[in-house]
Amino acid sequence: MSTRNIQLILLVLLFAGIYFTGKYDYDLGDYRVQTEDLLQFNQFQTRDSISNRYPPVTSLMYYGFIKATSPAPFSKSILLLHFVLAVGIQLQFNLLLSRLGYNKENNWLKNLLTSLVIFNPFIVSFILRGANSELLYINLSFTILILLLQFIKKQQTLQLLLLGLLMGICILTRTQAYAILIATVFILLRNRVRLGILLFLLPIVVVITPWQRFNASFSKTFISSGLTPSFRDGLSFNNKPHRTPIALPASVDSFSRKFYEIYYIQQEDLEIPQPITEKEWVANYLLEHPKTAVDLAILKFFRCFYGTDSQSTFYETLNKWMMFSIMTAFFLSLWYVRKSSAWHANYLYWMSIVFILNLGMSMIALSILRYQAPLLPYLFILILLAIDKRFRPIS
Repeated sequence: MSTRNIQLILLVLLFAGIYFTGKYDYDLGDYRVQTEDLLQFNQFQTRDSISNRYPPVTSLMYYGFIKATSPAPFSKSILLLHFVLAVGIQLQFNLLLSRLGYNKENNWLKNLLTSLVIFNPFIVSFILRGANSELLYINLSFTILILLLQFIKKQQTLQLLLLGLLMGICILTRTQAYAILIATVFILLRNRVRLGILLFLLPIVVVITPWQRFNASFSKTFISSGLTPSFRDGLSFNNKPHRTPIALPASVDSFSRKFYEIYYIQQEDLEIPQPITEKEWVANYLLEHPKTAVDLAILKFFRCFYGTDSQSTFYETLNKWMMFSIMTAFFLSLWYVRKSSAWHANYLYWMSIVFILNLGMSMIALSILRYQAPLLPYLFILILLAIDKRFRPIS
């Protein structure tokens, strides 16, 4: 039996288990207000905190699927949609591996590992959650990378225009997609595609402009402003009541308490306006206290690889062990394939740029593993390429 068929069977069993055990009481979560506006009014409403924080594509996707499966309950529609998105991830993961020269046949260990990668805890967690943008984002990022690698080979104008169209949709799915945009432009320049970049950027501008104009009609926000709430959350640490207290450097703890007092208690709860924005206050404080800046940067960097919003001791410990194993396997794989034809420069440069930029955005905002999780399949791909080289040496 082929790896693809094994994976499809496992997907069906996973979703059948969710369905028959009744563990699918999904809701629209963060996208509830946007999606309900679409269901009731067939348009987005001008609510600053909602319309600006979340780009529109995810809400449009859930809206379209709920309408198409009406009168089924929301939870069943979301379950079915997540199944479709999971199948998309599985198919594209295998297609990308194939495009990179991976031979997944004739070895039970490689077949098993390829199947397990698709069902890693991070992907499954997105499947089990309510409405989220991660599943669609993973699908779009796979499609963009596959199309980019195909364009590098064939240099067809239509591929470039389609690449730009998908990139625009991806930007309107998650703000982190700007990292993918920058990485894609770098790969195009690396392969001497210069004038063609204009053809790539044109569809992006066409796709994102209506949403930008919608926001500009009642705010100064460009595309999405989820940064401010995430920025605040990322500096609050032990001060938020739903979080388990964690050990913090004394300098960071003092800084966090002062920040929370000024911008949560005084500004939000007591409605006392502050003379400067939270970003200006943080910048001034860290410039005056360089040790705090260093301690904060180190703490947020490492928390990007294991942190949770709730600061749960159990889940953060589990994440540490999983990420230690994954990163160890990744760097060993990187060393193993460095001088072989399994070294795919375009893929590795693209992946590295996306990871570094995404990590930087997470350090500025809320530093948790969930923001890195949609990119973990790209680490798994290199690990599988190294295993492939081990079992089938590449000259």
